[in-house]
Amino acid sequence: MFRKLPWLFSIVSFALILIVSSPIKYVLNVPSAIVAVVLPIFILLAVFSAADIRQAFKDLFSPADAGQSAFQLRKSSQVFVTYGILSLALGIIASMFSVVAILGNLSTPEDLPVNFSVSMITIFYALLVIVFLAYPASNALSSAARRATLIDES
Repeated sequence: MFRKLPWLFSIVSFALILIVSSPIKYVLNVPSAIVAVVLPIFILLAVFSAADIRQAFKDLFSPADAGQSAFQLRKSSQVFVTYGILSLALGIIASMFSVVAILGNLSTPEDLPVNFSVSMITIFYALLVIVFLAYPASNALSSAARRATLIDES
């Protein structure tokens, strides 16, 4: 039960961010979401096997007393940490490409603030992935690994 509380908090917080943000068209940008959320999954498949990623999600949603080893829980935690790092790195790289494209087309200076805000949305999505997915999942699995280590020692 306690492993699901950070997820519940994350989903509610994300919904509140979307509701409170006034112009929703500046928050929802599909290409930026693909770069910050989907593309890191494909790169994650180059680092971990598909079975490791599937096992990480199984470990995350399994009950606390399911009997996973501490080593497996740490490995699953590392999958989510790596996903968060990849998401942030790709978000920053995509934002830099957007800034270069904006600076290459300075014909309308009054559009500059809107263009810069759209270029930074990729970093925003990457931070959402880290704060609402990668960090809570990694934290839950790390604490489960510590509990499994304590149980194995006693």
